[in-house]
Amino acid sequence: MLNYILVAQEKEEEAEKDVLAEEEDIGVMQISLDALMGTFIHKTIRIPGKVRGRNISILIDSGSTHSFIDDKLSILVQQPYGLVGQLNTILEEEVTEIPEELKPILIEFDDVFQEPKGLPPERLHDHHIPLKKGAQPFQIRPYRCPFIKKSEVETLIEEMLATGII
Repeated sequence: MLNYILVAQEKEEEAEKDVLAEEEDIGVMQISLDALMGTFIHKTIRIPGKVRGRNISILIDSGSTHSFIDDKLSILVQQPYGLVGQLNTILEEEVTEIPEELKPILIEFDDVFQEPKGLPPERLHDHHIPLKKGAQPFQIRPYRCPFIKKSEVETLIEEMLATGII
């Protein structure tokens, strides 16, 4: 797996000022799952480049919050870089405290905030999509997605089947 490293390209004088400002509002660094896995989506732009005779791919990903570079490439181009370490955990069930001012509203409109237990009730007018006679379905190749997304979609579908939504 590649090491993703934050690129520091400012001059030394500007870098010191920027570092102090960044420390205050750095927040959480995010790289999109698609960029990390190397999959390309409509928000990713891939530009071929060449550095010191070596072909490289430049990914412009609007889902990431920072710019990342492979450490081997940064050594090759003699670009100084800094490491930023971060460790996050995702708990299976996270308990979020509800603010006191929202509790009366949640109690008053309890029926609105319940998880759906099935399909919505029938309406006076059900909308439908009119189909042309003899129309054939489009020939679309199967949708491909990374394994992690596929397993999450399967989990969501199983939950909806279990609750009777679908």
